[in-house]
Amino acid sequence: MRTLKFSTWLDVRRIIRKKTSNNTRLPKGINAISCFSDALEISISNHADEGLIKSYLKEWFGDWYLETENFIQLDLGDSRLPIEFFVDSPPLTVRDSSIRPFWTEVSYVEYNDSETEESFLQSSTLRKSFILPEPDLQTPSLISFYSFKGGVGRTLHLASYLFALLDSAKELNQEIKILVIDADLEAPGLTYWDRVESQQPAVSFIDFLEIYHYSPIDTKETVRIFAEEVKKTPRFAGKSSFYFLPACLSDQQLLDTPVLPEHLVRSPGGEWSVANSLHQLGKALSVDYILVDLRAGLSEISSPLIFDPRIQRFFVTTATEQSVAGLSLVLEQTNHIKPSGILGKVFYDPTIIISFLTPELKSLKRFEDVLLRFRIIYEASEEEIAEDDFYATSLVIRETDFSQELLYINNWEEARKKLSATSVMKSAKEWSDSQLRLLVDENPEINKNQDLSSLLAQVHDFRDICRRYEFAETGEGEGLLITEPLKNLALNFQRDLPRIVSVGAKGSGKTFIYIQ
Repeated sequence: MRTLKFSTWLDVRRIIRKKTSNNTRLPKGINAISCFSDALEISISNHADEGLIKSYLKEWFGDWYLETENFIQLDLGDSRLPIEFFVDSPPLTVRDSSIRPFWTEVSYVEYNDSETEESFLQSSTLRKSFILPEPDLQTPSLISFYSFKGGVGRTLHLASYLFALLDSAKELNQEIKILVIDADLEAPGLTYWDRVESQQPAVSFIDFLEIYHYSPIDTKETVRIFAEEVKKTPRFAGKSSFYFLPACLSDQQLLDTPVLPEHLVRSPGGEWSVANSLHQLGKALSVDYILVDLRAGLSEISSPLIFDPRIQRFFVTTATEQSVAGLSLVLEQTNHIKPSGILGKVFYDPTIIISFLTPELKSLKRFEDVLLRFRIIYEASEEEIAEDDFYATSLVIRETDFSQELLYINNWEEARKKLSATSVMKSAKEWSDSQLRLLVDENPEINKNQDLSSLLAQVHDFRDICRRYEFAETGEGEGLLITEPLKNLALNFQRDLPRIVSVGAKGSGKTFIYIQ
């Protein structure tokens, strides 16, 4: 039991937020209530309501509220918090204000019958409500990866889903584009992976937040200009490609972040602006998927995307108690505001990925208890979980096994190589196949199994091209084999005249490049 129940005015404010659902359910007679370090201010309609208000305070604070002297006794020394009543006219109409996707605000959301009781609520009370975001985010699809604790494999799972999408597209002979964003602005992982690449991004996620929040020109034009910079550094995989937006371009930029995702949310009408802004960037890039690596923990850097039901959210955890307890808390808050019974909109329940599993661990009853614990918390009632249909609830749980080789990965190439034979990649591939299956349904002409004669014909065509372009002086360079460096060269000078000096040994291809 806590001895110091009311140490400071902040403890008083917590009680008020809890009793009033963060000032969204004010008792009858109260127009507004504000708690400061030097006083608790309560706006009332008339002095006749003071007795009623004092009864509420007595119920909330018990013996700590001294009614005759009208203050709340704090537990540190003889300190006290005065209570001030002032008469103010109530607002004429109910004003709606959306609950923002912050941990503090969502944690006080409650659903109970007292919210509709006329005896408790004033008709003129300022009511906040959880307003579902608009519009639906269809294409590109937003997919986020989050974990309560670090070191549970969150970033590795994102990488596996990226590689799985590229592999599935290759198998279906389809071209897709993906944007990968490192949105962990406190401990970025993908950003440092990418430092070893020869081709470095021209812009960062921090840059995007700053220009989107403080754009001196039209926002749509700002996003378009930013997208042109992102397009300069594509990574190719067969017909498909992906762009990478690092958290920062330098360590100094990471140490000075004046604009964070929460600042976008705090803007007027900006409750869901973080996902909206990323979606706008994805559309400007013409990508099909956006994969976002989020900050771990109860951070407002991540909460705008954690609470957005339009996003496919993957919560990664291990089966250890600290990870399970932390993710249970996150699921409980997510459950407060999950959409239900909404038609005509695409909303997603989160998917849990339990990582680092071993056969011994999965055979324990404790592991089965973890699965049940997650489902009970998110589904809100144990009755909804039928024993004969345990895995039919809306919360999807995936399992991936422990792999020794995944403990040490430093770059994209290592991740690709070491993930290929693991259950992490297998699970990701199952998901990516389901995502791209629609392409097969819409394009029945796709033939995954090309016959040998078709492949041999392609080899012959390639041989003929090589013979035709053996000597650059023939001038037949229009059909030159476009390698990745040449693609990048063209992408960097889409809007500017090229300023290039081509240097190389004899026969290295200088004239070919010039003709091309």
